[in-house]
Amino acid sequence: MANTQTSATAHGAQGDANPFQDPPRSGVESDSDATSVSSGPNENIASQSEKPRPMKDRLFHHCTRFWLWYLVGAVILAAILLPILFKVIIPAIVQSLVSKQSLPIDSGSLIVLDPRTIKISLTTELDTPLPVDIDTTVLHLYNKNTTTYSPYLNITLDGMHVNHRTTVSIVNQTVPIANVSEASVWLDQVFDREVADVSIKSDLTVRLGALTSYPSLDKTVTIPGLRKLSGLGIKDLKLSMTADKDGNNVQGALNVPNWGVLKLFLGDITFDLATAGITIGQVTLKDTMLNPGNNTCPFSGTLSIPNVISNIGKILPAQAEPLKDGKIRLQAKGNKTVINGERVPIVESVLNTRTLEFDTPVISLLTDVLGSFIGSGNGKDVLSNLLGGTIGNSTLVAEALGHWNKTSNGNSTTPKAPKSKRNQENIMWNIMRMAINMKMNHPEL
Repeated sequence: MANTQTSATAHGAQGDANPFQDPPRSGVESDSDATSVSSGPNENIASQSEKPRPMKDRLFHHCTRFWLWYLVGAVILAAILLPILFKVIIPAIVQSLVSKQSLPIDSGSLIVLDPRTIKISLTTELDTPLPVDIDTTVLHLYNKNTTTYSPYLNITLDGMHVNHRTTVSIVNQTVPIANVSEASVWLDQVFDREVADVSIKSDLTVRLGALTSYPSLDKTVTIPGLRKLSGLGIKDLKLSMTADKDGNNVQGALNVPNWGVLKLFLGDITFDLATAGITIGQVTLKDTMLNPGNNTCPFSGTLSIPNVISNIGKILPAQAEPLKDGKIRLQAKGNKTVINGERVPIVESVLNTRTLEFDTPVISLLTDVLGSFIGSGNGKDVLSNLLGGTIGNSTLVAEALGHWNKTSNGNSTTPKAPKSKRNQENIMWNIMRMAINMKMNHPEL
């Protein structure tokens, strides 16, 4: 009976099914049919609606979807890069601009006031691509070749606004000499060389708007040197038969060239004059101010004619070579430098350790000396007559004087007239005989 009930239930379940339903198909057939059904007249419309959107729309959609992540990333990136920009990149750019400054020294002055103080003026320029402000700072001048850093001058540079090429001036600033020995080393270079170094060091504060940088300046610039006063010479000489109240018997003027761009005041300078290593006198230049270019500096002093005559045997051989060119060679060596009654070691260390050699036209020198004694306005004629009487050949003397006058001019291209060695020696020796005769007739000389 149980079996009969189970069979009926199964039969009823089957009876509930749709009698018109197709038998089940395989999985492959079902998928194929579904594809067939989806394909139809609307296929082109669906394809057109699924075209990709423009890149701009997709990017906008992407950013609006992930904007928060991008914001967080930007904040993190700014937190990393901004400190690098303001603390590394911008200061490095400012430092590079400072290091590239040429700082040409166009003009200035160096006035020695006393042994430990000078008054300095300098003119230079700065060049920046953008307007900046520089705070007041101190410029330390030092010698770069000195092992131990030790500035010899500390100059205050006032704060300024710099925009492109800007002139920078330090005017009449009185400063103490921080290191006399280092200052002397620098002056040695300025005196001897054609071009001298000036090393400058400073810590700067540069303001570019609200941004502040602290670059360091360590620069060596060059200035024209004095070239050992090349071109020094006697322009005028007057010898007195009697000494004045100060004991001076000679006055005149020296041509002192300044090859540099700095005006120099060195005080009262006393030089020992010598020839052939024999001291023949001493001259003093008062209140020596050397402007750039040639300077006519008056001098007064003593010239020892007896010392010249007594050493004539040593002097003549030493003068033989320059006399061929119609010149007399003299040497000058610094003896002392005084300002306001005080010796100035910084200048003496330069001048007292150097011998300056210069040539003076012999005719100019002799005519000046003879003109001083005789009071004649034409010392050359007097000299020609005197030598003509002594030598016995005034024509030869006139030719010699003309020859020496020509050779004393460095621009003359006139060929030298041929003369025998014997005639040249006679002229030189008879000049000395004339000087001895003058000494005998005027013992006070």
